[in-house]
Amino acid sequence: LDGYIHFSNKDQVESTLKKYFFNQDQLVLLKVETSNLKNLIWEKSTNGIQFPHLYSFLDVKHIKNVYKIILAKNGSHILPNFF
Repeated sequence: LDGYIHFSNKDQVESTLKKYFFNQDQLVLLKVETSNLKNLIWEKSTNGIQFPHLYSFLDVKHIKNVYKIILAKNGSHILPNFF
């Protein structure tokens, strides 16, 4: 356990899926309203890119939508159309 929840912004989701979830099925994507989250901190990852980390519990009232992520035959993922 890291002590926080890893988030990815819209532009980071595809690379996060590729790096950490390749060939994994039954994934969902949560769209979270972050403007009122307490303890959301942007921090540099090992590759120098800033990622948001939530250092508190995620209240479900901040989840705006849940999307199913489809696993393609090649192990990559197909994201919902809004991406």
